[in-house]
Amino acid sequence: MLLALTLIGCDPDCGDTSRMDGDYVVWSHVAVTDDLITGSNSEDYPYRDIFVNGWSEWSLKYIPSKQSFQLSIDGQAYEGAYEPDPDNCNNFSLVFQGTYSTDADTAHSFLWQGDLSYLGVHIAGTFTYQDNWTDLGTGIQGSLEIPSGELTATLRSEITQVSATDTGG
Repeated sequence: MLLALTLIGCDPDCGDTSRMDGDYVVWSHVAVTDDLITGSNSEDYPYRDIFVNGWSEWSLKYIPSKQSFQLSIDGQAYEGAYEPDPDNCNNFSLVFQGTYSTDADTAHSFLWQGDLSYLGVHIAGTFTYQDNWTDLGTGIQGSLEIPSGELTATLRSEITQVSATDTGG
């Protein structure tokens, strides 16, 4: 019986979605060539400043009564709809939307949709992203649709733990 559970990918902790709760350091990037990214005024899009293309900090907390995640990205709060994969409890979809403000004075009204896998201290997967954005300083506006991106997240406590034990030699 145990062998059968291992083969189909069931984790003994699968009943507790809160196992994914925590603070994560996240690397995400656009995983397609520029010609596959659509939108208006995409040449002025501030790629370096938005969480879908670089480093960010995420916090996740499962809300059982809503079957959703309360999440924070770089200190900005969102609620994400969580849908577990019926065939593998470590795979799930997460969808959230809202407004993201950057330090570069841009505002982004976005929709993020991801197909992710929980891997113990990591979460990884792919996402799509839609954005209507405004540069608040110049008034430049545009829209953007990224058909595919990749995300890798690691619990912050694991990064701190590795750094503390690294002797550099």
